[in-house]
Formats: sequence, C-alpha cells, structure tokens
Amino acid sequence: SNYFYIENYGGIYLPKYEKVKYNITNNNFIEIYFEHGKVIQNEEYSYMIFPNMNKNDFNEYINNIEIISNNNMVSTVKNKELNSLKIIFWKGGQLGDIKVDNPCVLIIEDDFIYVSEPTHKYEFINLSIGDRNYQVEVNKGYTTKVKKI
Repeated sequence: SNYFYIENYGGIYLPKYEKVKYNITNNNFIEIYFEHGKVIQNEEYSYMIFPNMNKNDFNEYINNIEIISNNNMVSTVKNKELNSLKIIFWKGGQLGDIKVDNPCVLIIEDDFIYVSEPTHKYEFINLSIGDRNYQVEVNKGYTTKVKKI
C-alpha cells in the first residue's frame, strides 16, 4: 500500500509508491522505506504526513486529494471534495493562471486565499489569479487571510 495509519501517530501517504514499509524504532521514531532497486537515476518522491489525525479522517482525506505538481518550482495538492488548492511556490513563478513574485505558501478556497511567506524575507507577496491582482502584506510567522475579489 502507498499509505498507512499508525495508531497514536497518524497517517502517512506516499502517492507514487505501492510497497511502502515502516518500522517504529526503540526511541519512537518512524522509519519509512520503499524498494527502489539498485540503480537510482532521476528518482523523486513525495509524501504527506498527517500527525494526530484520526483514521477515518485520514482515509477520507487521502481519497479526495490529487497531486497537481511536485517539482523544484511548485508543489500543489488539490482537495477534490473541498475544491481547495494548497500550493508551495519554492520561488516566484506561475502555476496555470496563478502567479506570485516571491516564495510563498497559498491555500486557495472558494471565498478566501491564505498566504504565508515562510522565508521571512519579504513584506509583500504580489499575487495574481487570472485577471485579479492582490498585494498581500505578510507578517513573519503568520498566515494572512485575503477575501477573493
């Protein structure tokens, strides 16, 4: 399976791998591993960790997500049930009709956009979605909630 749930820990999802195994160490760490063969070239992996999530919520969540992109520019997950996007822009760039000028984390939902700037280097994120432009003031360590216009 490419996901598993561990009681008192939570859920772990590795979308690209079917033979994921884990071990809980003596000091209560979880070691996760998968078979990848002897020769590894241009290999990549992705994972999602859901600490302290109950088993039913975890199973429901992973059945409703789709990974849109995962590369050195942008990582994006869509929740199909909630119709929301979670996007990490590792640097300024574009994903479809969404553009940003600096690294940031976005959550885009029906009525709101949540913006965080984890590098703490920038005071503003200039964001455009289609023909809508936003200049979002970001506070270090906080997420800014913006109503869609």
